Amino acid sequence: MTEREKLAEVLRHLKLDSATLVGRGMTSSLYDIDGGRVLKIHNGPQDQGYLPRLQRFSEQLQGYSFPFAVPHIYQYGAVGEIHYHVERRLPGRDFAEVFPRLTSAERRSAMASFLDGLPPLHAVHMPQLLYGEPLNLHEEITSETWPGYLQARIEATLAH
Repeated sequence: MTEREKLAEVLRHLKLDSATLVGRGMTSSLYDIDGGRVLKIHNGPQDQGYLPRLQRFSEQLQGYSFPFAVPHIYQYGAVGEIHYHVERRLPGRDFAEVFPRLTSAERRSAMASFLDGLPPLHAVHMPQLLYGEPLNLHEEITSETWPGYLQARIEATLAH
């Protein structure tokens, strides 16, 4: 099934008339569906529990006060093997598209801004979880330390 056919199936299911492509990533395609919402259509089928876990995780994040917007999932579902979710549209542009066009100085500034946004994440405490990927039960990349997790994540990514 083509991407266009998948989109048509999900839009029909959600009783929506149209959507505008915002971007494509390794795991999904993102469409603006108006009203400050986006539709994310996952590239492949998801584990049955993945989308409910993702929604619970996004709900947990709403309890924190960040100086930036965080995802909030309004609904999720599947149309046959097509998995999707609808979430709040976050402000900004696709960093993967913008970054390559920046000058060296602009890249340094962008990375500094990105890193400035990390300290508020230290307020998030989920003691029941190791550092890792709480939503990805297949790879189970975890570590007892953040640097250890990052190293394991890099190695797993390079192995694919």
